[in-house]
Amino acid sequence: MSENASSKLLPNQKWIRGFVGGRPVVDSRNVMGVWDQRHYPSWYFPADDILVALEPTDATRSIEGFGPAAVHDLVVDGTSVPAAASILIDPTEEELRGRVRLEFDAIEQWFEEDVEVFGHPKNPYSRIDVLPSSRHVVVRHGETVVADTTKPTMLYETGIGARIYVPPTDVRLDLIVPAERRTTCAYKGFANYHSLVIDGETLNDVAWSYPTPFPEARQVAGMLSFYTNKLSVEVDGVAVTT
Repeated sequence: MSENASSKLLPNQKWIRGFVGGRPVVDSRNVMGVWDQRHYPSWYFPADDILVALEPTDATRSIEGFGPAAVHDLVVDGTSVPAAASILIDPTEEELRGRVRLEFDAIEQWFEEDVEVFGHPKNPYSRIDVLPSSRHVVVRHGETVVADTTKPTMLYETGIGARIYVPPTDVRLDLIVPAERRTTCAYKGFANYHSLVIDGETLNDVAWSYPTPFPEARQVAGMLSFYTNKLSVEVDGVAVTT
């Protein structure tokens, strides 16, 4: 384990519950947030707060910065949820001994207090600032102007470059078609993606939008943000590359 592993631990004071098939599988007010991945923590629970059986497997997984962990299935009403849980085999940090790491995607529903959480556990050190702006934003593909606005909304998220959202009234919507891709953000909500069709050529997934974003990002509802590595985006005449 790395020398600064203890700095990757943060007790989570929120009441956390998880459900599979409507059945509660974990109910805890003693959660440890552990930075064993890059952008957000994993949740580690006391074994007594797991409400269903843990079934050991022969598998192990490596937890970055914390060493090997024994993989377990969750058994919910006789049905196994495979590889849903891990227990560190020999943790250096006393706070993690006997705690159970649950894979976020293996649990169907998560709640912080009485608010459902989507995508992944939230990083308490991250925040979103959504600011209306009067910067001049132009989006192009070759010689074609796809969007041109002086009414963008700038979304700043900790650790991520600024994202520029354009009102749909300032976008060439006749060139924009829905794409199949969908993603989930724990802070902003459920994103739809859009492709660009010009002269019979289709550029897939060049933009995204949040039709009904979570409250933190409600100001960008229905607006479009464009990938700067797929289209040319300029702000006040300066090219944006991040």
